Amino acid sequence: VAPLVRRRYSEAEELFKKCIEIKEKALGSNCSELMPLLNNLASLYNDMQKFIEAKELYERSLKISENLSKSHPDETARELNNLALFHFEQGEFAEAEVFLKRARKLLEESSESNYLLLATLYSNLATLYQSQSKSFLAETLFLKSIEMKEKCLPINHPEIATSYNNLALLHQDKGKSFEAEINFQKSIEIWEKSNHPDLSKGLNNLALLFYKQGNSFEAESLFQRSIQ
Repeated sequence: VAPLVRRRYSEAEELFKKCIEIKEKALGSNCSELMPLLNNLASLYNDMQKFIEAKELYERSLKISENLSKSHPDETARELNNLALFHFEQGEFAEAEVFLKRARKLLEESSESNYLLLATLYSNLATLYQSQSKSFLAETLFLKSIEMKEKCLPINHPEIATSYNNLALLHQDKGKSFEAEINFQKSIEIWEKSNHPDLSKGLNNLALLFYKQGNSFEAESLFQRSIQ
């Protein structure tokens, strides 16, 4: 890491630590207001490759949220998701699965669930299964995520487009080109309506699909659109 970047990391670390210290003195060491600060510092440590310190902070934040779990199940689910993503990035898939399943169970059993968060958990679990070549489980969860997002969000929300794109990539990996094309088209259609920055990615993905199918004319046309 370049010296300037290291210095900026150190400055950010000291600021986060100072904020945490102030919160602890004012509200105690188990207040909910500490969780975003702990997560931010954990994320910073992750970027600095201080993985032991990052894990400790994610776990501390989870412990605080568990003390509030009866009245705030969403908070605990978020913390479990954060810890799951940390383990996923470390290649610790079994640990990631445990935390994602705990978070999913918590929200599925809650009478006042955050359905958008639950959709995110389905998607993250699907991505985990996809990375393990468990395609059937991944597809089922991607579809559940899309269904839930379509109930919670406006019909042309970019989050829905992202889910269709993820599903299309899974279909492409499985050799289901027809289904992949349909879902790439759905994602592109949504991103086009809002001129979303991910539109270029969607066009490029569909272009690559056509190129692999030997449809070079369509592929070239989409490649050109993706760089405009």
